[in-house]
Amino acid sequence: MKTPLLPLLTVILLPLLPSAQGAFSPTRLETGARFNAGHSAFLDRPFDGDWSYGVAYEYHEQQAYFQLGLQYAPKVSRNDTPYGPAIDAVWTPEFNLVFTDNTWRYGLGILNSQIRTAEGGDWTGVYWQFLLGVSLGGGGSFAVDLTAYYVFDKWNDLSEFKFDDIDAGIGISIGF
Repeated sequence: MKTPLLPLLTVILLPLLPSAQGAFSPTRLETGARFNAGHSAFLDRPFDGDWSYGVAYEYHEQQAYFQLGLQYAPKVSRNDTPYGPAIDAVWTPEFNLVFTDNTWRYGLGILNSQIRTAEGGDWTGVYWQFLLGVSLGGGGSFAVDLTAYYVFDKWNDLSEFKFDDIDAGIGISIGF
């Protein structure tokens, strides 16, 4: 079984975020859906046109924010993974650093999926994502985010980029 590195890092880093960012930065909660495309180079990833649903906590500064989220995929159609043919669900915690420029969003994230089967669960190991999107909401307390994600597990595989490997997501966030 692989070590769940991402949850461990999350527990360690989360308490440090407010003190590192200042007392006046806004926070947001986001919920959304993500279309997980099949991936031609990242073969351990269990998705092939499947949907996942998630929630995220965001801690904003002026031109960047941290996002800590959890995605849940209740059905997975791909059955040729190392985890076996009967995947019941996939839980994916993620931590993103997102930069902002007016309505544009771009950043880098780290993820680690837990694959749940009838026999138990196993972690995929740490993998990465680039994200690019727009936020529609005018800077108010309510926003709709449209985001494209490129997921990869090895930095030297970036040369194998294909547009068919891009995931798409939509999120609704509320600031408080």
